[in-house]
Amino acid sequence: MKKTAIVSCYFQHNYGSMLQAYATQMALDKLGYENETIDILGFNGEIKKAKLLYFAKASLTSDILLSKLGMARNVLIKKFSIISMHKLSRFAQKNFDEFSRKQFRLSPKYDSKAELGRKCKDNYSSVLVGVISYGFLETLQRIITHSTLFQRQ
Repeated sequence: MKKTAIVSCYFQHNYGSMLQAYATQMALDKLGYENETIDILGFNGEIKKAKLLYFAKASLTSDILLSKLGMARNVLIKKFSIISMHKLSRFAQKNFDEFSRKQFRLSPKYDSKAELGRKCKDNYSSVLVGVISYGFLETLQRIITHSTLFQRQ
């Protein structure tokens, strides 16, 4: 049987994203599904470009612009924080990277979203995007079972 691909934010340097991605991987392990997390490093630039384009278009509406100003403020505060916070941040980033390297089973690097799309059919029986917290294991089992019913032959 082919693997289940996990699309998650394993690369984000925050506890919530990383632990959610790790819990998803562990839940699939517990259910007996061979799995790996999609390594986005090969096409991360493509993703960033698409995000910038999206936010540039979306910023034309005032409500989204206002919400993004708050995010921009937080980024600036983080960038210009005191030196001790910078050292702590570097320490945390190093620990996040080390955890990610040791704990996640990553796919081979794909050079583009198009390449990932082409190889998905050959390499994976299903692709899991996002997670559900309430009744997680039971729901995950139903999703995977249901998705394998509709896979292409």
